[in-house]
Amino acid sequence: MSKSNDNLYSYRLDWDEEDDGIFGDYSLFVGAAHGIDVPFISNSFDMEQIPWYIKNILFPESSAEGRDALSSLMMRYWGNIAKYGDPNVFVSQKWEKFTANDNQMIILDNPEDPNFGMVTNPVVPNALLKEIESDSALEIEERCLIGWIAVRDFNEDKNQNLLLIFVQTSQMKIY
Repeated sequence: MSKSNDNLYSYRLDWDEEDDGIFGDYSLFVGAAHGIDVPFISNSFDMEQIPWYIKNILFPESSAEGRDALSSLMMRYWGNIAKYGDPNVFVSQKWEKFTANDNQMIILDNPEDPNFGMVTNPVVPNALLKEIESDSALEIEERCLIGWIAVRDFNEDKNQNLLLIFVQTSQMKIY
């Protein structure tokens, strides 16, 4: 996509300011759920259609200061993109354009969070496959499937043999 348009911006919302509750740490199993960026972009956290106890889990009062700061910044970014085509007008935290080589994005979170800001995550197939291979949370079949998908979707000629090497070194039996 970045080959056809050089005016792309990528973000990841890492809002995980939910409180602990009777079922555990809500930030671990709710985190930045799909669609949770909408209240930040619109600065509308009342969400009348959602029960009060869910609102209190997603946006506890203890998170109000960080939530409001993030909402203000996100509204400015989105407004700047709409008005100027550039999110970086009148903001201190710069949001760099996405490039396929660097795979950079801005991490949007409570501005006081140390993870807030720009990150660069270049996709390096060999490193990705090594990470998949060493992930003990995955069964060997899962590792091979994920590795196969990663190599298939990366789709560069120089990496066509990576899957074969990965399968050979990961002790996967092919039937």
